[in-house]
Amino acid sequence: MADAVGVSQTSPVSLPTRIFSLVPGVLLLAAVGVAGKFIEQFIARYGKAHHLTLPNIEYVLWAILIGVVISNTVGVPAIFRAGVATYEFWLKSGIVLLGARFLLAMCFVSAASRSRWSSSKSCSHFSS
Repeated sequence: MADAVGVSQTSPVSLPTRIFSLVPGVLLLAAVGVAGKFIEQFIARYGKAHHLTLPNIEYVLWAILIGVVISNTVGVPAIFRAGVATYEFWLKSGIVLLGARFLLAMCFVSAASRSRWSSSKSCSHFSS
């Protein structure tokens, strides 16, 4: 007959354990983001202090550059891999929230301009 294939049984991992395994990598992502913001601000302050015109490179680009350097030189240690693998979720969430912020700001500006326009108009010419 057919040979039996042995399948190893792995014990299910609890939800708190899975969430806890993401924490180091997510903290590393946050640290890289903060480092990118620091580099952006440092270059801006340096250029202003020395009266230089330096390009304004956004902190997201600096964070990507730091991530590329880390992954291509020392690599990502195993403890950080699960959390770092969630970068796409955080990136997409940030893009959605940024778009929502601009959309809400436009709605508030539009509502504020309409309320000023309607309050400045008087209806006295309609009254007899």
